[in-house]
Amino acid sequence: MRTLTSISGTPSPRIGRASLGTTLRLIRTRRTAPSLDPVKALAARLTGAARVYASPGHSLDEAWYGELARLIHQRGGLDPAGARRHNAAILASGDRRTALATVGLPTLVLHGQADPLVTLAGGRATAATIPGAKLITLPGMGNDLPRPLWPSVTGAIRALADTADT
Repeated sequence: MRTLTSISGTPSPRIGRASLGTTLRLIRTRRTAPSLDPVKALAARLTGAARVYASPGHSLDEAWYGELARLIHQRGGLDPAGARRHNAAILASGDRRTALATVGLPTLVLHGQADPLVTLAGGRATAATIPGAKLITLPGMGNDLPRPLWPSVTGAIRALADTADT
């Protein structure tokens, strides 16, 4: 590895946590109106969750969530145990600041200024922990990567990669 980029991250599950209100709104999105069409029901659930965490400064691409629902359904549906494993891993990872302080790679930390799941405090703490890390905050970005920001995000990552020794 020659460079490191962190997007919407935190060095500790205690830093930049979602508010209780955000967490409750996200939990409520799991309850969608019954539908005879499982793909439409899943699309409604995914879109509802995205309305909680996605970038308020950019329009929500509902067609994309519909396509995502179709693909998820095609491969067998959502695995609720997967989300539980993901959350357990976050909590079990603990505070990583001591280890991150030893990172000796050119590092970029990208974080949405409107991220409700991992608030900007997480990105700031990550950048402050890794020696020489550069923090770029993105106005209007939540806990997703809206298409209009792709050129900025990929450009910043490319610029960092170009600084690495070959």
